Amino acid sequence: MLEGSTTSLSTLEQPDGTRTVLLNNRDLFSSDPAGAKVQQIPAFLPILLNSNIQSAVVIGFGMGTTASVLEECGITAIHITDIFPEIVRFSSDVFADDNDDILTSSHVNLTIEDARSYLMRTEEDVDLITTGYAQLVQMPNNYTTEFYRICFEKLSDKGLICQVLPTNGITANEFRTLIRAFSVVFPEVSMWYLTPERMLMIGAKIPQRPDLCRLYSDFQVLNRKDDLTMIGISNPEILMARMLLSDRQIRQYVEGVSQNIDNKPIVQYSLNISKKTNEEILESLSAIPADDQFFLHTTGTCNRDIKETIRKISRFNEAFRQQLVPSSGSPE
Repeated sequence: MLEGSTTSLSTLEQPDGTRTVLLNNRDLFSSDPAGAKVQQIPAFLPILLNSNIQSAVVIGFGMGTTASVLEECGITAIHITDIFPEIVRFSSDVFADDNDDILTSSHVNLTIEDARSYLMRTEEDVDLITTGYAQLVQMPNNYTTEFYRICFEKLSDKGLICQVLPTNGITANEFRTLIRAFSVVFPEVSMWYLTPERMLMIGAKIPQRPDLCRLYSDFQVLNRKDDLTMIGISNPEILMARMLLSDRQIRQYVEGVSQNIDNKPIVQYSLNISKKTNEEILESLSAIPADDQFFLHTTGTCNRDIKETIRKISRFNEAFRQQLVPSSGSPE
C-alpha cells in the first residue's frame, strides 16, 4: 500500500503473479492479459489506422505500458500527464520491466496535472491523445463536450483520440451520454471491443481508411517482437474485428441522448463502484449487427484478397460479439 496526501494506492497479487492495482479502493488497472489489452491496444490500433502519428499525449500513466508501446512503435514525442503522483512513483518502480523504464526515455516528458489544463496551456499540436479508464472514473465531470473540443483543437489535421470507456460502475444512460459528447465533436467516431468491461472509442478529424496492403506490412513491423501476439492478436484481421460500431452506428446509438457538458455533467457515477458489468449496455451493443460496409480499401499493390480478408474479419467479429455477456469481477 502507498499512502498519498489525497489518495491510497494498494495492490492485490494473484496466484499467477499478476497484480490488480486499486486507487482509493477502486480497480485502477491490472497486469493480467485483459489489462494488457486495455493498455496496449489504444497504442497499437491508432498507429495501424494512421501511419503519420509522430507525437502523443498519454492521459494517465497506468502501468506505463501505453507510453512504452508508443515509443517502441517509433513515436518520438510523448507527453504523459497524470493527477496522481503516487501512481507514477509506484508503476515506474514495480512495473519497470513491463514498461521498459519508460520515464528514463529522452522521448518522454511527464507533468503531474489535470489533462485539461495541460492541453489548454500547450501550444503544440499532437497527432494522438489517449485517455484511460482510471482518469474517467476519478474525474467523470471532466469528460464533457467542452473537453473533447479542447482535444480536437490540439490534434493535428490527421490526429486521433482514443478513450477507454467502462461498462461497469456506470449506467446505460451515462455510457451513451459520454459517447454523445464525444461524437458531436469528432466527425468520425468508432467503438472497439477490448474486454467485456472495457470499450475503446476512437475519434478522428478525417475518415481513417487503412490500405489493406499497408495494414499487413505495418502489422508485421509492430509485431516483430510478438508484442501483439502475446495479447492474443496474431494477425491484423483479429485487431480489425474488434470494431463493434462504425460512425453511422454510433450516431444512431446515441440519437436523442443528452450530451455530458460542463454546465450539466450528467455522468455522476462516483458513488457506483460496482465491479459488475452493466447488462443493459452489453445487450444494447451486442444487439447491433456488424456493419457490412467495412472501411478497408486496397490499391492492388499486394497479393491480398480484400473480400476474403473482410470475411475473416467478420468471423472474428462475430466471436467477439459472443463475448458481450454479463460478467462479474475485475476485468478479465
